[in-house]
Amino acid sequence: MRHRIPATLALGAALAIAPMATASAATPTTVTAEQCFNNGGFFGGYNSDAKAFCTRGVYDGIPFDKDPNQGWCPDGQHIVFRYLQGLFCVPNAKG
Repeated sequence: MRHRIPATLALGAALAIAPMATASAATPTTVTAEQCFNNGGFFGGYNSDAKAFCTRGVYDGIPFDKDPNQGWCPDGQHIVFRYLQGLFCVPNAKG
């Protein structure tokens, strides 16, 4: 019985430390739209580098790996719908 208590305490300490180790992992340089949306974030517009970024949630301020609004437009542009005119590619701008 005396050996079970220290073993239980050691196991409890190891389990308590494990979440802290994963929480301190390095922040990613880019995220997918799915990661952003599934962790409480949403599309936040374009930063000063004309990169789409995630707003709020776990990945607040981190750029997307691929612009979710780019579609068939070339890099540095995204799709915009204009009523009664159609779909157009426009340059990414901070906004």
